Amino acid sequence: MKLIRDVNRVTDTTVLIIGVSAGVLTSIFLFALDLVGWNHVSFALLLGELLSGRTDTFGLRIGFSAYLVASAVIAYLYSLVFRSAHRSGVAVGLHVALFQWIILGLLLAIVPWTTRTIHPSVTVYMQPGPFALWDGIQTAITFFWTQLFFGAAVGFMFDRAAIGFDHPRPIAPDRLSQRELSRSQRVSGTIRV
Repeated sequence: MKLIRDVNRVTDTTVLIIGVSAGVLTSIFLFALDLVGWNHVSFALLLGELLSGRTDTFGLRIGFSAYLVASAVIAYLYSLVFRSAHRSGVAVGLHVALFQWIILGLLLAIVPWTTRTIHPSVTVYMQPGPFALWDGIQTAITFFWTQLFFGAAVGFMFDRAAIGFDHPRPIAPDRLSQRELSRSQRVSGTIRV
């Protein structure tokens, strides 16, 4: 048996699990950027505020849940691209991520004004703008990196799920030689022809 890569063998359930996993990995990536002082914006909190109108822990939970659901849906769209291209992998995922970045970046332009708490005593109202540029160049670069990271993660996990063993197809009993037929009858009883 040899290893083969077949993108059609990946089930929809596996794709949704890949999407949620890639969303969690991307959130960990954003958290790591926050620890080193690069990222100061929480996209999960932004989503939570848009959906619930709150910027507290409840809004963060709602936003993170919505982020994971959106990750699963976007991963399903990735799988449609992988299946139509008959290819998957990190490189294909990065190509799709560029289109995702453009589409989501343009969608950020229509996000309404949101509340940003910079300090407990300072609250500003702002709109992220196209590609999150109105929130500063660091946020725009972070937005770009997160889309690439998500695309690479989905491409990698989808590619690993598409790899499997090539199982030989069973031979019909009428095509077996006499020697193989008698061995098969001994193992399984009788063969109906």
